[in-house]
Amino acid sequence: MNDYLAEARKNIQTHRRKPISVAVTDNGKPVANCSVSIRQRKHEFLFGANCFKAGNCGTPELNTAYDGLFTGIFNYATLPYYWGNYESERGVINSQKLFELINWCDRHGLEKKGHPLHWHEVPPAWLTEDDFHNLEEMIKTRISDIIQLFKNSVKSWDIVNEINRAKKFKDIISRYEVQRGEANVVEMLVKLAHEIDPQAKLLLNECDFSGEYPAMVANLLNRGVRLHALGLQSHMHSGTYPLGEIWEQTQRFATFGLPLHYTEMSILGGHCEGKVNYYSQDGNKWIINPEAEEKQAKEVADMYTLLFGHPAVEAITWWDLADGQWLNAPSGLATKDLKPKPAYDALKNLVKNEWWTDITTKTNANGVCTGDAFLGMYDIAVDYNEKAVAIEHLHSKSAAMDATVYVRV
Repeated sequence: MNDYLAEARKNIQTHRRKPISVAVTDNGKPVANCSVSIRQRKHEFLFGANCFKAGNCGTPELNTAYDGLFTGIFNYATLPYYWGNYESERGVINSQKLFELINWCDRHGLEKKGHPLHWHEVPPAWLTEDDFHNLEEMIKTRISDIIQLFKNSVKSWDIVNEINRAKKFKDIISRYEVQRGEANVVEMLVKLAHEIDPQAKLLLNECDFSGEYPAMVANLLNRGVRLHALGLQSHMHSGTYPLGEIWEQTQRFATFGLPLHYTEMSILGGHCEGKVNYYSQDGNKWIINPEAEEKQAKEVADMYTLLFGHPAVEAITWWDLADGQWLNAPSGLATKDLKPKPAYDALKNLVKNEWWTDITTKTNANGVCTGDAFLGMYDIAVDYNEKAVAIEHLHSKSAAMDATVYVRV
């Protein structure tokens, strides 16, 4: 039997960190026995969550608690661009809340992604059958306007969401997708988005990984459609998936050569009494107890270890930070009143402790100190003869393995 976690842990050491070297000089001469600190500020890997509740938790105290929990682990936030909420009245856009969320992200140094630009669900209430003949132009106008308005603030987007499931629905948008051809819709919208912002990172996000979806991805790539990454949803409301199943799925999609984002990760601290109704917010009864929350903590730690340990995975986004959001389920890392659960503590221990670098050392006779560091942004500080010099350094996967950081004092 494969030990997937052992392989993942080995990969973490190989793929998620690399040597770092700091050389200190004074007027061109090496400085020996100089004190150097190498402190990680941020991961290069994207550890994220949706931030839909930021600034809207009910009280200033809860907003502060939310901020602390979110930034205590995450460096990446997903913003809501659902059509029905963004344009609740025909021709009237609701952009103020999004700019507030963008400002919140920027204050906390968070990378941002918009979700979703095109999806058959959460349509505007005013959309009717009479709009079918003009639906494509309406969709293109919506996407054009959003990217144009936000392109200086948001560079990553779920361009199309769950289109592989279009045949299972009879709504106006799904019928349009089937009639137009799902792959044709994706190609058209990716091209449109890149015409407006050539630097946009566009993800194809999906929850149904049946044989049709890999075939669609292969078709799109053969056409030259420029996708940044494949988004793989992982809502586990009916039970946590086996690690081997997730690993094999990741291996399968890694063959396309694109980064993989696990875009909507949820593991429950409880279970549903009966079969989960995925279209009812209040129709499910959830059983929560301390044992279930401890089980959630272990499963969260194992799943993140597995995915952080796969070199094709670039991002993991948790869905949602607190219990009681989608389906009112206990899928949060925190309780409804924003108290951290064991799962929160377990994940924070990994992201900010086990997978975190904080080195204090001294230079050798050649004025150099070395170590191994997780990929990310660093603050490097040097103390020499009562002089303190501080610089920031991006310790990136794309940089040369033997790159040296030079500090002059």
